Amino acid sequence: MAGDAPAQLQSLASNAIQAAALSPPTVIIARDRFKMNVLASVLEEYPTIQNGVATAEKTRKAIRALMMARAKANRQFHENPQVPIDVIAKVLQVDKDTARETYLLSKQGFTRNGMVPERMLASILKEMRSDRS
Repeated sequence: MAGDAPAQLQSLASNAIQAAALSPPTVIIARDRFKMNVLASVLEEYPTIQNGVATAEKTRKAIRALMMARAKANRQFHENPQVPIDVIAKVLQVDKDTARETYLLSKQGFTRNGMVPERMLASILKEMRSDRS
């Protein structure tokens, strides 16, 4: 189903759909508040980077600064978990326990240096090759 995770959760709760791929914290709310079964976690099976950046050469310096800031933020994400937990709770308007579990589920998607680990890169490239077949 297309749409954001809260809309998908609403559709699940009303039985308009029978399954959806939900991201944290919505999957936690589905499990705890609505007593839904979580059959698998893509984060456990296919951890991946959050997003990427492509640019023309003229903006290289700005992008480098952005990537350095992201790497610093990723390190902070790991070194001081209470900060991202508090941000998750505030921005996503969820309780602290849900925010903490969201942080733990999301943690592997944030490498300490902002670089894609070799294991993850190999998995991504393998998927890309099989998609072309």
